[in-house]
Amino acid sequence: MLIWQGEIITSVVILLIGTLIGLYLYAFIASFFGAFDDNTLKELKQATEMAGGFKFMAKPLYKMTEWGAKISPLHNKFQMSGFDEATVEAQQLTEEMKQLVI
Repeated sequence: MLIWQGEIITSVVILLIGTLIGLYLYAFIASFFGAFDDNTLKELKQATEMAGGFKFMAKPLYKMTEWGAKISPLHNKFQMSGFDEATVEAQQLTEEMKQLVI
């Protein structure tokens, strides 16, 4: 038993550390294998900037994703089709929502 001492506090600490490391590792591996194209990276960066109090966790997540995409030979090989059309539709729906009076 190197780390775990059978106490609840060590269990919680190990769970949190493992989850956080796993999340950042997953973001790197997913982007390395082509899960993020330029559009989705831009969306993730925008979401990171809107993260508020959790920006200290969101920025490293974005950086890991960006680094994985930068060195990936699969980056932009699986681009999301219809991204521009979906963006235009989302903007139209947002404008219609603003006009609604409840």
